[in-house]
Amino acid sequence: MRNVKFAQAAAAALAAIMSLLPKVGVAQPGNYPNFTDAGTHLNPATWTQYGNWGYVSAEAGSGGVDVASMQVNYGLEDIFVDAALSLNGSEQNRTLNAGMQLGGIVAAGVSAKPDGNASVGVLGIVRPGAQVLLRGSLETDVKTHISAAAMEARRAFAGGLELTLSGKVQADSSGKIVWKGIGMQVGENVLLVSGGVGGRDWRDVKLHARRWVGKGAIVDAHVKVINGQFRKPQVSVGLTKMLN
Repeated sequence: MRNVKFAQAAAAALAAIMSLLPKVGVAQPGNYPNFTDAGTHLNPATWTQYGNWGYVSAEAGSGGVDVASMQVNYGLEDIFVDAALSLNGSEQNRTLNAGMQLGGIVAAGVSAKPDGNASVGVLGIVRPGAQVLLRGSLETDVKTHISAAAMEARRAFAGGLELTLSGKVQADSSGKIVWKGIGMQVGENVLLVSGGVGGRDWRDVKLHARRWVGKGAIVDAHVKVINGQFRKPQVSVGLTKMLN
């Protein structure tokens, strides 16, 4: 109940902020991921939103980041199945997601891993105007019993510019907040730039830039600071090739 009230308050606050921005948008905002940690991205239900696609990618950098991964998402009418595999040295991470869209404004999904851990999520999608997209999500981890509530608002502007503001909070089974964060993402045509701060004490920082370079190829750059360790940031660069 506490998470639901937070999500409702966050939705009202983000909608109010977006309503104050100049009404110069000319296009409907796209329903693509918000790559900050403080949004609906990675909720099991979000994989129902992006159609059929697949990719392979490689990422290398400091702080133990050396990852190869692939992911495939396929939908049949309103039911979607998503499979992901990533390798970081000897560590292997496999995830299977399944979800369903319900009337275009609600989606539900479940994510499972071979170790028996799983999470369930719900996503709500609202377009209060031609230039605004609101998304809110709730998620619960079956093993850790940590629940998350997130809200994001996206607005389209003239010239292909889109702005996304987001917030997220995680709480344990007793209702104690264990993580919180806010984020912002700006997109224009072939470029996405995002940043956010979060953590229990607001000491985590994440910056991300993504650029489409043609023929289904994407270049990503990440800078991440964990628990205020600004002298030891994790820096990485990745290349993704879309398969569709």
